[in-house]
Amino acid sequence: MPGIQRKRRDDSPPDSAVRPVLLLLVGASGSGKTTFYECHLKTAFPKFLKRSSSPLEQTETDEELKRLLKIGESFVYQDVAFDSRLIREGKSARYEVKAVYIATKIRPSTSAAS
Repeated sequence: MPGIQRKRRDDSPPDSAVRPVLLLLVGASGSGKTTFYECHLKTAFPKFLKRSSSPLEQTETDEELKRLLKIGESFVYQDVAFDSRLIREGKSARYEVKAVYIATKIRPSTSAAS
């Protein structure tokens, strides 16, 4: 209808601005996060970072993370838990922050004795 406009929150960007996306891919080890990324997200999000237990690898990941946040490029960040610091950093860098939790259904063993 003419004359009716959608209201925007004060902190939202203008409709013409496209914000980069920080997609958090979270779940337990072995839940299929990397497989989900490879099968469903890789084309839309070619940049993929992953939390590492190795201090050296994590330092490299942190440097790349800072670089991506600075230039405003969309990316996926994989971890086993939600990182509130990363969510805050993404929001302050004007990213649209989204999260997906990946879980695997556990099936009872069919070989267990009754």
